[in-house]
Amino acid sequence: RAPVKGLVQDTHVRQGEVVHKGQLLFTLSIMKMHQVFAPADGVVTKIYAASGDIVEKGDVLLTCSNDNNNKPVQTKEENNATKPTTSTWAPELAEIAERKKLAAKLGGEAGITRQKNAGKLTVRQRIAALLDEGTFVEVGSVTGKATYKDGSLSSLLPSNCVGGTGKISQKQVVISGDDFTIRGGHADGGIAFKSAYLETLARNLRVPMTRLLD
Repeated sequence: RAPVKGLVQDTHVRQGEVVHKGQLLFTLSIMKMHQVFAPADGVVTKIYAASGDIVEKGDVLLTCSNDNNNKPVQTKEENNATKPTTSTWAPELAEIAERKKLAAKLGGEAGITRQKNAGKLTVRQRIAALLDEGTFVEVGSVTGKATYKDGSLSSLLPSNCVGGTGKISQKQVVISGDDFTIRGGHADGGIAFKSAYLETLARNLRVPMTRLLD
């Protein structure tokens, strides 16, 4: 099963192929690469995801036969889920979730109001209007300048480059645009790296690169 929602970058096996425990089956791409491995020896009976597909967390990627049973292939994370652990990533995951909430607010109410008063949509609204509904998978949403108080995240000024993957008329694309609610769209020191990554992603996936200009 898919460990995260993301883009299937590579499918490393074919239907009918004999696979062995630990063999790489899929590579998923979102903010980083996620690899899906075979939990046991078997034969691939059916593949449900192809390169370029967007999959949801928990989606069955393929089934394998093993002792006459077809079972969805699990990720290493799922195999280890029942093992006892002495540590937890809960604080880090909570901070990532909070960063995503703060990033969704763009440059704040003042910047959004200024954009609306100019008769313009925000970059997130423009991306949503252009792409097929529900297909946008954002890349690097948590990047930006964070402020901490007593060791906890208190605020985040997100990068004003918003981008990721999506579909236009059911065709896969990489899309990006500048957020003019932050510094009037003026680039920060790290935005070039994020834009360049999205362009590289488009080349690697061999899909069109769509850039929105205000």
